[in-house]
Amino acid sequence: VCSSDLNVAPKPQQIYQNAQSVQPSMQSIFIGVSNGLAQLHEVGALVYGLNTESVFVHEENGRLIAKLSSFSEASLVRQRDRLDLEMGERDVRRLAPETIASLEHTCKSDVWVMAILFWESISGCEPYKAYADDNEAEAAIVGGSKLEKPAECAPKMFDVMMKCWMLDPENRPFA
Repeated sequence: VCSSDLNVAPKPQQIYQNAQSVQPSMQSIFIGVSNGLAQLHEVGALVYGLNTESVFVHEENGRLIAKLSSFSEASLVRQRDRLDLEMGERDVRRLAPETIASLEHTCKSDVWVMAILFWESISGCEPYKAYADDNEAEAAIVGGSKLEKPAECAPKMFDVMMKCWMLDPENRPFA
């Protein structure tokens, strides 16, 4: 049940110092997503449209492994963001504030969206669903509104998400 939903030097697993607080199956998936982002960022790539549909999960030796799709060279991701804006096809509920406001998409924007993915995976809800339309959601995100802690989310995991949702991208951790 959804409650009121209101440059890079990657260090793999940096934000997962407290990953033990997540369910074991989700822990390996979240670490896989974070490590995948870090590897992409190392080679100058960004993820376009990171969401539950762009993460493939398979079992390997009894562990769940996450693989990312929809990534490209950073300049191509920025072009795609501009095209989506022009065509009115942006998924604002899964964009960082700087991407919404100025189409600035960086590694730190990916970190914001990664935390949205984690929130969505834990809660089972659409992010910012409490807002009737995309314009309201967009204003809330740019204005600093954060999603509420899902009931099933461990406090340490939610702390990680909150760090990823810092309004100033420079204050967010690396993937």
